[in-house]
Amino acid sequence: MRARSSLASSAVTPGTQRYDPMTVLSSEPSQSPLPVQGRSTNLASAFVGARIIACSSEAAGCEAENLLYESRDLVWRARRGAKAARVALRLSAAGAPRLGFGADFVRSVGWRCAPGHAPVQATVEASSDGDAYRVLATLRTPDASAGEFHLWDLPSALDLTKERHVRFTLEGDAQLSSLLCCSDNARTAVQALAQNATPPRSDNEEDEDAAAARRALDETADELARKIDALRESEKRSRELFAALDRRDGRADSSSSTDQDVTR
Repeated sequence: MRARSSLASSAVTPGTQRYDPMTVLSSEPSQSPLPVQGRSTNLASAFVGARIIACSSEAAGCEAENLLYESRDLVWRARRGAKAARVALRLSAAGAPRLGFGADFVRSVGWRCAPGHAPVQATVEASSDGDAYRVLATLRTPDASAGEFHLWDLPSALDLTKERHVRFTLEGDAQLSSLLCCSDNARTAVQALAQNATPPRSDNEEDEDAAAARRALDETADELARKIDALRESEKRSRELFAALDRRDGRADSSSSTDQDVTR
């Protein structure tokens, strides 16, 4: 009988082994540690298999797909003038739970928003088939300018093995970088999310970015205006040239007709 790999049989700290195919393919139970409880996985993330399946309104450059990547520099917002918008997701149930990349239950929901751009109110619904939804909770933001992370506990945990589709209907001028469907309660989840999050931009940074964007748009608009003026001038010269050619051809035809009459 062939001896097992020395690495597989040696005493090593769980989770610190280097890759060894003999260990990976062994029938021995895994020595990797289980994920720490309360790590608060956000299940509304592309990194654990979530997908956007519907969106009623999105501004150019601020598409709903941005909500899946948990970056404050990628945001979603509805088109200008929309009083409410609806975003539906399909969550991945129990995706590699041993690695902490999934869970079976959602216990708290909410969002991460740009400072001062939280929705006034939101309705969260769940569905087993993506067609018929039931209301899970109605969320009201007490202070739209307070903090980035807004989380609420659900009245009862949502079992993703039965209902994988979650829909948010958001009212107000919202600008969100993430939707949150967390496996822990709101208090635990918001602390974990805040600790791992990059710090929010200051108002000055946002103003500088907005000013730079406006300057770029103004320059683009000026360049387009110059091109349009040049095109109109070119069309005007072309019309004048064709009119002059038509007059010359008309005079030539008239002269030819006169010569033919004299010859007769």
